[in-house]
Amino acid sequence: MTDTPANHVATFALSDALGPRSIGNGQQNADPIRYPEPGGLSWYEMLALLRAVISKRRVVGCDLVELCPIPGIVGPNFLCAKLIYKILTYQFAK
Repeated sequence: MTDTPANHVATFALSDALGPRSIGNGQQNADPIRYPEPGGLSWYEMLALLRAVISKRRVVGCDLVELCPIPGIVGPNFLCAKLIYKILTYQFAK
């Protein structure tokens, strides 16, 4: 396993030290958005992390925050909607 932020988060999220999980995701971690977080997760890293956590742990909640819609720019809105769709798909495809 390479030494990336996604791998550190995955190791913690999948550890046996915690019980049920609640997924919280500030959209500064995703592209494209107004203020991206340097070193944040890529789309595919985020999906792999979500898939791993949801498949191996009981997820009891989820929130998606910090979307700031900009008139005429629909990319961030679409990204958030697609991310919610992916989370629901992973959760209920079990």
